[in-house]
Amino acid sequence: MATIRRHLIPPSSYAPDLSLNNFLREQLVHFIHVEERLPPGQRVKLAIPSPDDAAAAIRFIAAVTEQLMSLKKALRKRVIYGLQ
Repeated sequence: MATIRRHLIPPSSYAPDLSLNNFLREQLVHFIHVEERLPPGQRVKLAIPSPDDAAAAIRFIAAVTEQLMSLKKALRKRVIYGLQ
């Protein structure tokens, strides 16, 4: 497999208080809708973050992703082992 070379990112470019870019804003909106479609007992126990708080938005997206992956894993186990 070929190695993908990349430039090093200087530590000075990290800005934790920087607002979200458009992609992350759209991703946050998507994950808010996904989380709202989950049954109440399976929703994430985090408040919906403000788009101005990048760190909270990233934590929310990660928590929803983790919840979805655990539900997928549980569903796969029920299908494979025939559990009800």
